[in-house]
Amino acid sequence: MKKILAIATIIGTVIGAGVLGLPYAISVSGFIPGVVLTIIISFCMTLLLLYLGEVVLRCREVYQIPGLVRKYLGGRFYWLTLLMFALSVYGALISYVVGVSESLSVMLPGTQVTYMLLFTALMSIPVIKGIHLIDKVQLGLISVLIFLIIIVTILISPGINVNNLLTINLGHFFFPFGVVFFALTGYSVMPELEQILLKHKKQFMPSVLIAMTSCTLLYLLFSGVFIGVYNQGVSEVATQSLPDALGFFGNAIAVFGMTTSYMGLGVALRDVFKQDLGLSKFYAWALTCLAPLIISIIIRPSFIQPILISGAFTGTLTGFIIIYLWLKARKSSGVKPAFKAPLGVPGAVIVSVILGIGLVMTALELINLL
Repeated sequence: MKKILAIATIIGTVIGAGVLGLPYAISVSGFIPGVVLTIIISFCMTLLLLYLGEVVLRCREVYQIPGLVRKYLGGRFYWLTLLMFALSVYGALISYVVGVSESLSVMLPGTQVTYMLLFTALMSIPVIKGIHLIDKVQLGLISVLIFLIIIVTILISPGINVNNLLTINLGHFFFPFGVVFFALTGYSVMPELEQILLKHKKQFMPSVLIAMTSCTLLYLLFSGVFIGVYNQGVSEVATQSLPDALGFFGNAIAVFGMTTSYMGLGVALRDVFKQDLGLSKFYAWALTCLAPLIISIIIRPSFIQPILISGAFTGTLTGFIIIYLWLKARKSSGVKPAFKAPLGVPGAVIVSVILGIGLVMTALELINLL
C-alpha cells in the first residue's frame, strides 16, 4: 500500500498543467523526434530523482532540497538553489496567467487582460493566507486532471491521421527540450517520499522507476493523439484545439489544471519569500502574484515561452546542483542508504552532458526565434 501511495505521490507531483504544452512543443520537431527526446529527458530526470533520493536517505535530518544543499554544499549554493526555484516558479506562474486568460477569453466575453487581472486577484487569496493544499486533496485534484485528460484523449483518438505522426523536423529537434523537462520535473517530491516509505525504503527506487515510466507514457500518448489529429495546427495549450462543445470542455480542463498548479506553486514561492528571505506577508504576496501579472501584461509571452525557458535553464541548472550535491553527499555522509543510484559516476557524466547540450541548443532555438 505504501508503494502505491509513493507512486501516486510522485505522479501527482510531476504531472501538472505543463502537460498541456507538450503536444505543441513536440509538433515543432515532429512526433518521432519528440518521442526520442522525451525518452532521453525521462532517463535523465529519473536518474536525477534517484540521485536526490539517495542524498535524502544519506541524511539523518529531514530537509527539503534547499536545506540539503546548505548542509552539503554551503550557503552560496543554498542561495543559488533558492534563486533557481524562484525563477522556475515564475516561469510556471507566468505561463498559467497567460494560459488561463487565453482559455477564459475564448469561453466567455471579455478581454485577455481582464481575465489576467481577475485570475491573479482570485489566486491572491490562497497566496496571502498561505493556504497549503492538504497532500491528499492536491493528489485528488491532480488525479481529476489526469482523468479528464485521458477522457479527452480517448474522445478525439478516432480522428488520428497516422501521416501526421510521421512528420520530422530535425532542425528543431531540441525545441521541445525545455517544455518536456519542465513537465517531467519532480524534484520536490523526494523528501516527502522518504516519509511515506519510512519503513519501506527499499521500495524507493522501484517507486521512482514505475512513476516516471507512467508519466512518460501518459505524456507520449497525450501528445501523440493531439498531434495525430491536429498535426502542427495544435494550439500551445493543447485543449484549446478542441472544436465546438468539446472545445468549451477542453478550455475548462485547461483552467482547472492551471489553477490547481498555480495554487500549489504560488504558496510554495510565497513561503520562500516569507520564511527564507524574511519578507513581510505583503511583499511576499506582491513578488509572488504581481510580478508574474505585470510581466504577462507588458511582455505578453505565449503560453509555451516561459515554461520552455524555465525548464531548459532553471531546470537543468538545478539538475547540475543535484548531481554535485549527490557527489558531495557520497563522500561526506557516513549513513548507508537503502539504495544507491544506478550507473554511478558515469551515469552522472552522461546526464550532465545531455543537460548541457539541451541548455545550449535551447538557447540557440530562442535566438533564432528573436
